[in-house]
Amino acid sequence: MTTATMTMMMMMTTTMTTTTMTMTSKMMMVMMLMMMMMMMMMPAMMMMMMMMMMMMTMMMMMMMMIMMMMMMMMMVMMMMMMMMMMMMMMMMMMMMMMMMMMMMMMMMMMMMMMMVIFDDDDDDDDEDDDDDDDDVDDDDDDDDVDDDDDDDDDDDDDDDDDDDDDDEDDDDDDDDDDDDDDDDDDDDDDDDDDDDDDDDDKVDDDDDDEEEEEEDENCDEDDD
Repeated sequence: MTTATMTMMMMMTTTMTTTTMTMTSKMMMVMMLMMMMMMMMMPAMMMMMMMMMMMMTMMMMMMMMIMMMMMMMMMVMMMMMMMMMMMMMMMMMMMMMMMMMMMMMMMMMMMMMMMVIFDDDDDDDDEDDDDDDDDVDDDDDDDDVDDDDDDDDDDDDDDDDDDDDDDEDDDDDDDDDDDDDDDDDDDDDDDDDDDDDDDDDKVDDDDDDEEEEEEDENCDEDDD
């Protein structure tokens, strides 16, 4: 019997140590040792002691299970509450951070707008200055171009003068041609005069012929 009880007790202690926490297992081990001593002293009361031990262990186990479940539930509840609180705190922090970020962004935007508004005039002035410089440069370029145009115009004028000289030469040639034409006209007049002389000669010849005929006739009459 002692061996069986010892083995059972050892099994129970092992199960208790494995399943329960440290303090309860120690208490159970102490109680078992006390019962073993009492059993050795009074072997007749062994069965009752065993039943009591079993009941105590079962009660303790149940109580421990209930406590553990309650503790787990409390832990879960606490964890849930802590998580909820942490989530709420985080949400609040995030909201605060978002609010701060929005405020900062608004401030930055306001500052940027103010800077743009204040800098706008300066920028415009700078741009105007640049434009003026560009205009001056453009004017210079235009002057250069105008100078080139003037040079071209001078060259054109020289060419025109040369053309005018050529035209004058042509006019001189035309005058010479006119002189030649006048000479030709004079020659024609001379030819006409010659023709007139020829006509006069013919008329003279005719007159001579008539005189001769008259003389011949007169001679004939004389003969008669």
